[in-house]
Amino acid sequence: MAVKYQLDDPRWATFYDVLGVDAAADFTAIKKAYYKRAKDCHPDRHDGDRDMERQFKVVVAAFDVLSDPEKRQGYDAHLIQQLASEEAKASGRDFVFESVESILDTPADDYLEELVVGNYVPPDANLQTLLQDLEQTTLFVLFREGKTDLFAGRVRRAHGIFTRCVQESPHNILYRFYLARACQRLRLYAAAEKQLGICVRIGRRRHPPLHLSGLRHKLYSLREKHRGVIGRIRNLMLPAPTSLTLDAEGDMVEEHARAMRKLLAPPKPEPRLLPGREHPPEQSGNDEK
Repeated sequence: MAVKYQLDDPRWATFYDVLGVDAAADFTAIKKAYYKRAKDCHPDRHDGDRDMERQFKVVVAAFDVLSDPEKRQGYDAHLIQQLASEEAKASGRDFVFESVESILDTPADDYLEELVVGNYVPPDANLQTLLQDLEQTTLFVLFREGKTDLFAGRVRRAHGIFTRCVQESPHNILYRFYLARACQRLRLYAAAEKQLGICVRIGRRRHPPLHLSGLRHKLYSLREKHRGVIGRIRNLMLPAPTSLTLDAEGDMVEEHARAMRKLLAPPKPEPRLLPGREHPPEQSGNDEK
């Protein structure tokens, strides 16, 4: 699934220009520049000026790309290709970002899981208002800092950040998934398996339930590689991963809307317990243990 960004303002040649930072800027500099630029051009400070609204959207897009190490790597490669190609220069400064492999069921699920779960969400939230309130999503920014550290090899620091994110928002699947990745890098395989198992349990309890095919495959692989026979036996109790095929030509806006409706849906009511029962009946499947 692709997202197209357009820089049609003559003052901006790249996303680095939008934020006013050097191409070698670290996460701290990018975050500081984003907060300043977002404050300067936020539409609410300019009586809904349409030009300021357009600028603000570009500022948000610049931060979204440059604060994510994988997206930033793809964007930098795009810039290098653009500089090397006269045809690309002549075609303008559009940037089509191909989404990286999704962790949840779709890239839209990933994006909204990161942006919504655990962050401040306005009562009348939609995709547009969430983007405009990005400055208030403190956990979103902290999580991006952790991803940057993990990508740069600062694994212990990333582990600490992801641990904090999980503590702040224990139901966010992405936070736990990346904590599991950090645990694997630190060879804490039992801890990684535990976090992936919890991810599967959380996904199963969503309404409607998430497939999490790729995540289940990773849990399978981790158990077989580091638990031997015991891991293979436990895998027999975990529902087999399934493939989820998406329409590559689907409307991305509708995909985001679908994911948002799922995330913001009221929680499923807890089952009523019979007198004397302290705990609800156990669900089938032991993958979260």
